[in-house]
Amino acid sequence: MKFLLQVTRNHVRAFDALLDYYEDMGDQLEVLAHHQSFFESKENKHLNAVLEMIFRDILEFHAKALSYFRQKSKHHAPPTLRYSTG
Repeated sequence: MKFLLQVTRNHVRAFDALLDYYEDMGDQLEVLAHHQSFFESKENKHLNAVLEMIFRDILEFHAKALSYFRQKSKHHAPPTLRYSTG
């Protein structure tokens, strides 16, 4: 998350979009936190599967965003600062 915020800070639209995403995600996770007891019950296996999908989606978003911005930062960095690929 820190890398994404650092890379996007010079790109206002990307930075704002990322912050909006994190705000929305935080709002949604807060709602889930209010219903924590539902997820703690072993009888609610379906709810636990939904929670797993939510967190999988969050991780997938971060993986895609990291990949995208790493590619962007490689192409825009001065030659001495580019990442080594091997």
